[in-house]
Amino acid sequence: MRTHRFSVGSARVRGGWARSGFTLIEMLAVIAIMGLMMAVAVGGFLHWGRNSAMRGAVMNVRAGLGMARQYAITHRVVTDFSFGNSKSEMDVNTGWYTIAATNALIGTTNFLPKGIAFTNDPSEPTMFDGGQLSFNFDGSCVGEAVPATTNIVIANSHVGLNITATTVVYKLTGRFKCLVWGEQ
Repeated sequence: MRTHRFSVGSARVRGGWARSGFTLIEMLAVIAIMGLMMAVAVGGFLHWGRNSAMRGAVMNVRAGLGMARQYAITHRVVTDFSFGNSKSEMDVNTGWYTIAATNALIGTTNFLPKGIAFTNDPSEPTMFDGGQLSFNFDGSCVGEAVPATTNIVIANSHVGLNITATTVVYKLTGRFKCLVWGEQ
């Protein structure tokens, strides 16, 4: 008796062996569907990346404010949180901040991610010279000219979308929180 061996993916037909598999049209359809899925995913990742840089900048500024306030309370000295913008070699605005006590720099100068800067007006982020908040030994903000609340606005206009975040610092307590977050 004669036995026939069949390999996986092939079948015996009259006149020879036929291979089972995918046709060219089936493969093109699968590639087209995968391309559409990747196009949708890339758009989501770009938006996620823009927001993560902005979230990181807001968290850095809030950490700097907290460090300045905490240093003022624990060391019982007036501590300054100074912030402003500088232009890079590619003419991109980038924000920076420093924390200093009386004649002493507490931390290094911290820079925000490229394209994220401090501003007064989110539509014109280049029109900001800088600012300073001083924390007293009890944690409150010092200064006669300091309003009851101080807004620190951060804008990301480098990527085409104007994304802004506003951190409010209360004079009486020195506490701060992010109030406004959104796209312009």
